[in-house]
Amino acid sequence: MIPYYSSEVAFEVTNAVENIVGCDFNMEGHTRRFAVREYSHRTENAQETNMFRHFAERVLSGEPDPYWASWP
Repeated sequence: MIPYYSSEVAFEVTNAVENIVGCDFNMEGHTRRFAVREYSHRTENAQETNMFRHFAERVLSGEPDPYWASWP
């Protein structure tokens, strides 16, 4: 996925909630938005820039990141 150019990187999480009152029920979407104030690409502190920088540091050091082994 290529991010849109913006000064903010964000995503949304929606949880379905069933609201029951007597014989009436409603399925409601409860959405939360998470955002980070940063430009999405081509900047020194962008997430993908830091990802490649960290990966390059690991390759050059010859040491794997122990955290990677814990990912499902």
